[in-house]
Amino acid sequence: MTKECDWKPFCALMRTAAKMCATEAKDTDALAMMFVILSGYSFEQVKRAVFQHFKTKDGKFFPMPAQIISLIEGNEDDRAEVAWRTFRRSVEKLGGYESVRFPSPAFHYAIRELGGWQKINSDFTDMTEKDIEFFGKNFKRLFLIGERNSNWGNVPSYFQGAFESNNSFLGYGEFIPPVIEATTGKKLDRSELLSRALPGRGELTSLVEGVKNNLTERGTHDGRND
Repeated sequence: MTKECDWKPFCALMRTAAKMCATEAKDTDALAMMFVILSGYSFEQVKRAVFQHFKTKDGKFFPMPAQIISLIEGNEDDRAEVAWRTFRRSVEKLGGYESVRFPSPAFHYAIRELGGWQKINSDFTDMTEKDIEFFGKNFKRLFLIGERNSNWGNVPSYFQGAFESNNSFLGYGEFIPPVIEATTGKKLDRSELLSRALPGRGELTSLVEGVKNNLTERGTHDGRND
């Protein structure tokens, strides 16, 4: 979700959810924190998860971020299986030549622990299906560990492919290709990735304040508050 497009519909959705539970609507501080926590998902994903929440046994209660995320991502086995399939498709599609970034630190944790992007791609060429199945079990196990223990501050922001490594070594910086977002194929700005510090302790507060300040500024321009 993005502040520019999704803040107002997100607030409306959560206020409606509060009415469904016959509970007091969340204030701007709480909504801003929820928005930051859920910002890695699209508004449509969040909306579907909120609707689904009201079909569960907990539907009489307000949907908290952890519940929404669980409904979006599924249980641990589901998440690990989806991550493995996503990773394997990326290996088959991109190979070790492209520099890549995956959607979450958990991917990067698993990839690093298994030897790195280029090594994994190189090893894949000699693997049998049985080897790949065994590798997949390790990937899924490490992915779940990464979900618990990793963040963008303790894993690589992206993985270099062979094109970048070779051209950097030879001094051909102008020929280094962009980083590819592994799941979408989108080209990413390398300098932005390197400078993008990931929320650690204390940083969540500043992110929330940023959302609130943006809201205040827009409310002033619009002549009304949300």
